[in-house]
Amino acid sequence: MVILKLGTLISHESIYIAASTTKLVGRNSRFSKVRIPILFVLCFTILLAFGIPGANAQESWTITGRVLDASTGKPLEGAMVRLVGRRWNLGRYDIVLRTDSLGYYNTSLRRGYYWMLAYADYQETPGIDYVPGIMQLDLRDRESSLAEENVVINFELVPGASVVLTGSPEFVEVGGVPEGVQYGFDVIESSYSALLQSRSLVSYSSQVWAVLGLEYGHVIVAADSSIFPVVRSSSGNIVVDNDGSTFTFRQGSKTILDISKVVMERNVAFVRDKLTSTWLMANELSINGIDVETQLDNLNTAFDLLNSARLELQNGRYSQCFIDLRAAYIIHGDVQLETLNIKSDTTFSPVPLSFLLVLCGFGLASVFIENNALRICMGALTGSIFLGFYYYISPGWRLTEPTVLLTSCILAASIAIGLALLLPRIKRDVVTQSGVPLASNLTSTFSLATRNLKRRRMRSSLILISILTLVFGFTVFTSFQVKSAVGSGRPSSPYPNEKPPAGLMVVPQPGPSEASGLPSSMVDALKTDPLVSSVAPKTESSPTYMEAQIISENGENITIRGVMGVSGEEGRMNALDAAIIEGHYMDELEKAILISAKAADRIHVKPGDKVKFSWVTGSGVPATESFAIAGIFDDQILEQIVDLDGQPIRPYVILDREKAYLSPDSIAIFNWQELIRLGLGRLTRINVQTSSGDIVNIAVKLVSKWRFFVYVSDGSEVRLFYYRKDPTLAGGSAIPMLLVLVGLNVLACTLNAVYERRKEIATLSLVGLNPSQISYIFLAEAGLVAFIGSVIGYLFGLGGPRLLLSLGGPGFLTEKVSWTWSVAVILMAMFVSISASVIPAIKASTIATPKLPLKWKLDYLPATKDTWLLHIPQLVSQIELKHFFRFIQGQFEEFQLLRTIPEKMEFKEIVEDSDQEKEVKKLLFSHSFAQEGSRAFRTENELIVSRSRGLSTYSLDLAIRIAMIYNYEPMEVVKKTASAIRKLMLKWTATPSSERWGQQAELVQVENLSVDLHGKALLRRISFDVMRGEIMGVAGEGRRALILAIAGVCKPSGGSVLVHGIDTYSRRNDVGKTIGLFLQDTELYEDLTPKENLRFLAKLEGKGDADNLVEEILEKCGIKQYADEKISNLSKENKIRTMIAQTVVNKPQLLLLEDPFTGLKELEAKGVGMLLRQLSKFDGMTIVCSGKSESELKFCDRILLLKNGLVEKIIEERENE
Repeated sequence: MVILKLGTLISHESIYIAASTTKLVGRNSRFSKVRIPILFVLCFTILLAFGIPGANAQESWTITGRVLDASTGKPLEGAMVRLVGRRWNLGRYDIVLRTDSLGYYNTSLRRGYYWMLAYADYQETPGIDYVPGIMQLDLRDRESSLAEENVVINFELVPGASVVLTGSPEFVEVGGVPEGVQYGFDVIESSYSALLQSRSLVSYSSQVWAVLGLEYGHVIVAADSSIFPVVRSSSGNIVVDNDGSTFTFRQGSKTILDISKVVMERNVAFVRDKLTSTWLMANELSINGIDVETQLDNLNTAFDLLNSARLELQNGRYSQCFIDLRAAYIIHGDVQLETLNIKSDTTFSPVPLSFLLVLCGFGLASVFIENNALRICMGALTGSIFLGFYYYISPGWRLTEPTVLLTSCILAASIAIGLALLLPRIKRDVVTQSGVPLASNLTSTFSLATRNLKRRRMRSSLILISILTLVFGFTVFTSFQVKSAVGSGRPSSPYPNEKPPAGLMVVPQPGPSEASGLPSSMVDALKTDPLVSSVAPKTESSPTYMEAQIISENGENITIRGVMGVSGEEGRMNALDAAIIEGHYMDELEKAILISAKAADRIHVKPGDKVKFSWVTGSGVPATESFAIAGIFDDQILEQIVDLDGQPIRPYVILDREKAYLSPDSIAIFNWQELIRLGLGRLTRINVQTSSGDIVNIAVKLVSKWRFFVYVSDGSEVRLFYYRKDPTLAGGSAIPMLLVLVGLNVLACTLNAVYERRKEIATLSLVGLNPSQISYIFLAEAGLVAFIGSVIGYLFGLGGPRLLLSLGGPGFLTEKVSWTWSVAVILMAMFVSISASVIPAIKASTIATPKLPLKWKLDYLPATKDTWLLHIPQLVSQIELKHFFRFIQGQFEEFQLLRTIPEKMEFKEIVEDSDQEKEVKKLLFSHSFAQEGSRAFRTENELIVSRSRGLSTYSLDLAIRIAMIYNYEPMEVVKKTASAIRKLMLKWTATPSSERWGQQAELVQVENLSVDLHGKALLRRISFDVMRGEIMGVAGEGRRALILAIAGVCKPSGGSVLVHGIDTYSRRNDVGKTIGLFLQDTELYEDLTPKENLRFLAKLEGKGDADNLVEEILEKCGIKQYADEKISNLSKENKIRTMIAQTVVNKPQLLLLEDPFTGLKELEAKGVGMLLRQLSKFDGMTIVCSGKSESELKFCDRILLLKNGLVEKIIEERENE
């Protein structure tokens, strides 16, 4: 036998139990019987899987015990013990047991989970005499259940008393009664402390009061103990005291305490603390010179409302007190958010602004000072002056962390100095995916831009002053403000009838506040308004889906899915009383309900009959209340009744994120206060009718003061009034004109600069700058001046209002302390300046690329028949010449491949016609055009490249001779040929400098390479190039050293090896992935197959699709049929092929092989040579392959023969076998 003295009792924090002020009346003993189901909380767990328990599992237990008086230890005769739970596979279990004269009870329980509640009361006393005891009993399986078959559970009940807490516990921060609010008591001193803390019910909720049918706020407290009644919620606790001391109640007594005053005192203190905290923060900003006058004015308004609430509290008008406090709290929320944003902006803004000021100081110095060292010094000095001025005028500087400011300034100075010193010295260019050398372009563009600004200081100063004026005016005379306003518009759902009833409907604003509904105090506050003639609140269960039943006296029932509560005034607004077809509309204090005609027919009830309303609370506890049927409404009429927002008056549930309104036969209509008492609904809207015609002003007041949504009807249409915040630009009417004037000034100045610098632009074009680079110079000039002018203008814009306001200036001046203002004005100024410079920049680019034949000098050569000579305004450097010719030839070849066009250009040859004074090279080509049966021509042309001895640049001329002409004018033919060459010239000038200067054709460049090993010279000052896609053979002494030097493995003792223009030894990491290396001493994993070797290497290199890559390489290298054989079983040729396959896993551009033919027969070596040619031809690989003799390298394009570390000769154009 197991004996439990109140067993495993749950703590009061997890119980929702209430007691009743209604006397518990006993029928057959001096103890009363509870009128409604006992006080307890149901907490059911999910049943275990549906299965048959084991043979040894215990199926039932005998539960016995006694109920004793905790103060005397005597048994309580007639006390009740209620067991509620769920039995294994048998459903719900609910039984009430009575104790005998010795206080004993007993019952038998099957497997399941149960709650046990013991309670007792004397009929003679007005209150409840004992605090109920409660425990849980888990009998679901043998492991977690009691092992003994007989279980003894004794209850010791603490003497109690009834305390009814009246008044609504509305929390101002929630806007009403918080969800899950609980009533209870805290024990300060009691002889029953142990029992009260762990074995008795000390917390009560609306769900429990609904279960027991007790009045709202009924708490059973410990008698003869020092206690405080408490209201608990997630927003905090409200303690009810006895003028500063505890309460002590006699056993069985009943006391009514109004908590309204205590609740409002708590709300007043809460709002006061919030307002004081925000005022202190705003006042701190004001003391530091930050304009928060608007926020302080709003706080003063909130303090006025707080004082009004205090007066209402003194006069006992608690509802009006709450409404004023709520309005003050809403204002506080807005002001607090604004003040925090201002403080955050003010304290953070000096960080980016100090950065911009230092950067601007260096930028200003770069424009006006030539010497680099002096420029840096003056930049630092100018930035320091700007910072000092900003410190004097900025109110936020003193509130910002000094280390953060210092870090920002140092960062700006470092960037400026880095741009000035390091960027021009960067040797490695940054090339974009489209081939643009980004670093060199930026360096050259801004270098030329700053040089031009220095040379034309007057024009630069004029633009700078205009930008400064624009930013200063914009900063000083304009202001972005967020203004609160009451907006109005048409509802999303129009009212279905032609003439809506006159009045207004108040609903919560959509969002978080909608879930908690409207505060009940709003109803009382509106009723006291002299302009209001009728107030009709509505509560409803929406959107909660509920399971309830209405049960008639004969046991018939109907399911109810939703409920709503209305008042007696409801009929005046939407004619709900007109839907009553039997009985009468509910009176305000009548405990009755309305049901539909269909529901009444199903359960056979009529007006005046008694029914039971039964439902399950949120905690799973079944509850029942008795009501009378006041009236029966027509289903179709109720379906047609809508509120002013156009939505049905009926409750709804959410299905698939959409509202689904319930049918009339599945709802019941209660009194609105009754639903709140039962915990079944929240206040969702209030209909209001006024005694005056000024209904709009009332709506505006409700919206602006409490942020509600208000639907207003004047009897003809419905409009929605709502609260909104609109950003507005004040004082900006003159800004567009100022923008236009500044833009025109920048345009005029920049156009003038273009015309002044025409010769300079032509020179820039001749030295290789393409049109885009030239146009970027002018855009960069405009952007640089705009940046400097906007930062300085903003700086003066900050100081201007402070100076003028201190002198009594106009009130519309506002200080722009936020860093977002600086970003906005800088972007605005740069946009205006760069936009105004677009046209001049385009003009500059057209000067660089003149139209034909106006700008190209055209001369007719009478000495030669039908020949014209054009001078091309283009220069080619000596180092570019070879690549220039290759470029032109490549373009001609691409032209020949375009078979769909009738125009062709064919390269013929390059001839040299030089003498002692002048170097002349001629590229001969033909240009033809033919349209069948229409027009045709062909010209034979010479592109003449010439330079005088001693010069480093070549000039270009074009000689055009008409060979055939049909239906064309001679000049038209000349223009077409000249235009075709002009297009090629433009394409050449737009080619990135990295390609034009030698990284297009040669992949490998060996210059004066020397390699020493242990004092022995292996290579001595050898030089050669390897073209892209070429196979270069190397034979002779020193070939291994050459392969290793090209790979970057061996350190040269002199000279260099460049791959892609990059030194392979010092920057091997930059080119390593583009080189594949095959060495004689490379070993394979003999126990693995070729496929396994390659897959291992591919995964080691991080290749994503390793299997497909391996299959591709195996097939390409001709070893797919041997892919699954071990390396040890392969022939020498296939091992070599596998080693080559390993080198191409990374798909290198350059493949280096050391003597791959060693040990191979002639036929095998020929096969390997064919593999290398395929890799070169189809994969574009450049290959350098060494061999012991010239005969091994017959497949190569060229062979480099070495002797004693020197180049003996290079054999050109080997025959491919």
